[in-house]
Amino acid sequence: MKRADAIVLLRELDDLAAKSGFAPNIGTAMVGDGDDAAPLDLLAEALAATRLNASLVVAGEDGVH
Repeated sequence: MKRADAIVLLRELDDLAAKSGFAPNIGTAMVGDGDDAAPLDLLAEALAATRLNASLVVAGEDGVH
């Protein structure tokens, strides 16, 4: 999905949540050190412009990432 399309989708999800009265969590953006970091920029933009929630794994059994 193109970045612009992803932002539109997330804004639409945010609008639906506001109308329906729920607080969506779009899930984990990254799980491991080897994951592509590009979605983090998209996540930052989406979180700044919406009321969505998300998470990022920063530590595991192998220590802090």
